[in-house]
Amino acid sequence: MLGRGRTGGICHEYPSPRDQPERAAPPDAEDVGPVRWTSWQSSVDDLFPRGVRAYWKNASLDRIDGAVASILIRRAAQQRRRGTGFDIHHMGGAFASIPQDATPFPHRGARYWLNIYGYWPDPAQDLAHTAFIRGLAADIAPYATGGRYVNFMAAEDADGPGPVYDPAASARLAALKKRYDPANLFKINHNIPAQ
Repeated sequence: MLGRGRTGGICHEYPSPRDQPERAAPPDAEDVGPVRWTSWQSSVDDLFPRGVRAYWKNASLDRIDGAVASILIRRAAQQRRRGTGFDIHHMGGAFASIPQDATPFPHRGARYWLNIYGYWPDPAQDLAHTAFIRGLAADIAPYATGGRYVNFMAAEDADGPGPVYDPAASARLAALKKRYDPANLFKINHNIPAQ
């Protein structure tokens, strides 16, 4: 958390870049502190029971200007289905300080990542949920910088994870696949083929 401290039960407020928007739209809840990665990854498991239907898209962005904000506001107002929505991740800081070639994460220099997602239990709702996600992804595409995250690729992204990674990262991942999974046991979703 930026600019806040607690001493002896008294909260001291310090000016920070986040104070102004937080005062305008205070969060419903806030929980700031260290968390184990496995706890973070499993924190919403109850929302996604076995058999739930889901669909995702994402995009990397270098800016959220008036045009992008207008799209997001318009689409947020249209979204009426429980379980479908989007979130914006502001990147930078320690994340951006890691060299691009140090990990296979794509487009580490992007300032923002937009995740668009939906989950629902009934196959009869497939069209309605995926239409919203595809529509927002199409609207934002002209402003995107080309980065995709492999976990947010949809079934129709038949080009596989190769285009997500730069050639050097693709080669490193394929070599790891060949070494640790030559029989292709881990082949669900978008697979990285062994060399």
